[in-house]
Amino acid sequence: AGFVLLAGLSAWQDVALFSILVYLGWYLLYNVRRPMTVALVTDRIEQRVMASGLSVESQFTTLITVVAAPALGALADRFGVGVALFAFGVGMLLLARLLHLEEGKARIPQVAVPGMADPPDEG
Repeated sequence: AGFVLLAGLSAWQDVALFSILVYLGWYLLYNVRRPMTVALVTDRIEQRVMASGLSVESQFTTLITVVAAPALGALADRFGVGVALFAFGVGMLLLARLLHLEEGKARIPQVAVPGMADPPDEG
């Protein structure tokens, strides 16, 4: 979220090259994190329902993109790319606070779902 905020702020202030570099940094980190997300899902789901679990994770990501992309585009059309990226970064920070994300640990309530393995112990 900080990368997107910084990219938006620098684009808003017409520092295009810095904004592009920061945005590329965020994109790189996002794609490096992807295998870790898949590993987390595969650790928590039983083998027999693995494909369904990964499909749900992929569909959820796509759903978020379907909602966020037009909203980001509308903001960019109305106020400019810098403001849109800045607003997107603020939204990401607010969502992280809402979900209580800290140091890679999500404090999302665990829900018992048939077919899912117990989460690994943190000790």
